[in-house]
Amino acid sequence: MELITIKLSRPVTKASLIADKFKKKKVEVLGFINRAGFSEAFYNKNFFLIEKANKETTENNFDYYITYDGFTAITAALSGTIADKARAEFIQAFSKYPVDDENSKISLVNKNIEQIQSILNQLKNEVKF
Repeated sequence: MELITIKLSRPVTKASLIADKFKKKKVEVLGFINRAGFSEAFYNKNFFLIEKANKETTENNFDYYITYDGFTAITAALSGTIADKARAEFIQAFSKYPVDDENSKISLVNKNIEQIQSILNQLKNEVKF
């Protein structure tokens, strides 16, 4: 299973893959994305809703395509051996793809670090992820 694919002309992963690798329920990751308090601009740039019909039921199966910045923001609060290993796997997989609108992934992270720190401080008080 590939952790990273190209969609919308950029490297992305899926919330369901993050949940699987970080040993979380997909609904926890989806809830975190929706409750995190990201700015609208950050959310629209880094999270792309996917809706698939479930063949076995009439329910929809929601997922997100997530950019490197989105991945960094939602996994920064996760800690422990499993999280550290999963994070390393994703970062290595993302590093195989060029970033289209910046010189490097590091500059993308630095650009959003203040926003991520603010979100993390808020979530540490609200979410036990």
